Amino acid sequence: IAVKGWTTVSDVKAIDLLKELSGCAIAAVVYTDIARDGMLNGPNISALKEVVEYSWFPVIASGGITRLEDLQAIRSLGRKIEGAIVG
Repeated sequence: IAVKGWTTVSDVKAIDLLKELSGCAIAAVVYTDIARDGMLNGPNISALKEVVEYSWFPVIASGGITRLEDLQAIRSLGRKIEGAIVG
């Protein structure tokens, strides 16, 4: 988990945080793979798939989305994908 504009990185894994927040009233989770954000290399589908599997909340994908094929791959992850951020 990275916070404060990605300037501070914690030892907490995204999946662990999702598990901890499972009982909270959260509208959606934005998952950004900051290693891929702005790199034009495509999203980290395997990590995003894991987030979708463990999230109790709708997921908005972010980071590395470059082409229409990236959006199609993200969409194929299921109904929990609520949207995607494309820069």
